[in-house]
Amino acid sequence: MLLEIKDMRVHYGKIEAIKGVSLEVDQGEIVTLIGANGAGKTTTLKTISGLRPLTSGTVTFDGADISKLPGHKRVVAGIGQSPEGRGVFPGMTVTENLLMGAYTRSGDLTKDLDEVFELFPRLAERKNQAGGTMSGGEQQMVAIGRALMSKPKVLLLDEPSMGLAPMLVAQIFSIIKEINNRGTTVLLVEQNAQQALQLAHRAYVLETGKVVKSAPAADLLNDPQVREAYLGGELGAH
Repeated sequence: MLLEIKDMRVHYGKIEAIKGVSLEVDQGEIVTLIGANGAGKTTTLKTISGLRPLTSGTVTFDGADISKLPGHKRVVAGIGQSPEGRGVFPGMTVTENLLMGAYTRSGDLTKDLDEVFELFPRLAERKNQAGGTMSGGEQQMVAIGRALMSKPKVLLLDEPSMGLAPMLVAQIFSIIKEINNRGTTVLLVEQNAQQALQLAHRAYVLETGKVVKSAPAADLLNDPQVREAYLGGELGAH
């Protein structure tokens, strides 16, 4: 198992945001976490990447217990994150933003940059443009590309479709599929449950800091409760 979380509890002050979550992500999978706002999806990702401390429970990655490992060392271990809100450095060019993702690596990064530009041709066209002047969709591409520059074994994606037009959402999701096809494991947090379940192999449903369902993604697409709660009651084409 590449990533395993056991009975994870996380507090913000006295408030328990994550109440004993357990989940697994195997090598080569796309796993998605779906749930309403405030369900604890972002907190789960932040705890995996080391941005939030665990109150109790364990995070095991690639066979090692990383529960106490500082965030920057988790990047070196192989956990890359594209955060909610993108977090692009506005005054830096696209290329400089991407290189920030590789700050833990040395040597020639040309090949890695070329791979990102191949995935995101739009960024290749704009590589000298300042990150802050890009559209929301382009900034999302920069954020994902920057996370890929650390050569992650698992890529954590937090709300990659947020605020994007439907056409761009489809494009971002097809790129996530391609990243996975090229060998990167993906853990995806997404409000757009329909798209996420169509893309993922497996899914967990989070409600108020707990996992309430876990199943193959295709099963959840056809689950009446999940459809009612997260898919607007519509049965999407699959």
